[in-house]
Amino acid sequence: MVWANEEGCRYAPGCTGSLVFSTRHTIEELWDATAPDGAVLKDELERTLVAVTPDAEHRCGGIAMAGYIEAHIEQGPRLESEGLMVGAVTGIQGGSSFEVRVTGIDGHAGTVPLGQRRDAFRSAHAIIDALHRDLADPTDTVRFTVGSLPSLSGVARHDPRQGGFHDRLPPSGTRVFRPAHASPCEVSVSRRHAGDPADFDPGVIASVERIAGEPGIPAMAMPSGADRDARSMVPCCPTGMIVVPSTGGIGHNEDERATPAGLAAGCRVLANALYETAKG
Repeated sequence: MVWANEEGCRYAPGCTGSLVFSTRHTIEELWDATAPDGAVLKDELERTLVAVTPDAEHRCGGIAMAGYIEAHIEQGPRLESEGLMVGAVTGIQGGSSFEVRVTGIDGHAGTVPLGQRRDAFRSAHAIIDALHRDLADPTDTVRFTVGSLPSLSGVARHDPRQGGFHDRLPPSGTRVFRPAHASPCEVSVSRRHAGDPADFDPGVIASVERIAGEPGIPAMAMPSGADRDARSMVPCCPTGMIVVPSTGGIGHNEDERATPAGLAAGCRVLANALYETAKG
């Protein structure tokens, strides 16, 4: 689920707090953001505050920080497949999402000749297949997926540098795909979200790797393909991130989980890294 404001900008629900804390947005800019189910961010925040004690509300913006280190489950298979317990995250990939509208005409399946049909689903299928071919990356750096395919097709992709591949994508709101892909339907594209990549502090990365190695916790340096709060904190202070293995490499799924051993290893490294960062 994502929150979207009136301009169509979308925000991951777990990252709205860090966007405000890091002053990239004011809370007023996000008040009216809505989720796909119609929930309004302001209403949900007020409902949450009613459910907690008055002392639970804290306003921390502007506080000087020695550093920020975030811990998260990997939501991917790399650590588990390598037999490692901790990932020292080097940065976060950039990502863009697009909404693609394919417009055809309803017609009777038995009476409209094939040559005269404007089948939106068929055109959408051809477009998706073409995009998978065009965005194929032998290095597996660029990631592309179709997030949903109701009457409107949502397209999401990931690009670590936000350059090069964007040049191959058309400007918003134009007829974009070759007739062989979209014809006889009409297609328009609007960019819904674009997130710049973020590089984490080399000192924090090195500290996490070293701290993990001291008690013999297997670790590796790796980028994060998922957006995290840590992205917003990069301009504020030395920032880093720790991830632990996902069982089965599963993420964004009801079966997503981590082992007690993985969580314990991650907590140990996180605690020591925070202590080292705090004492300078």
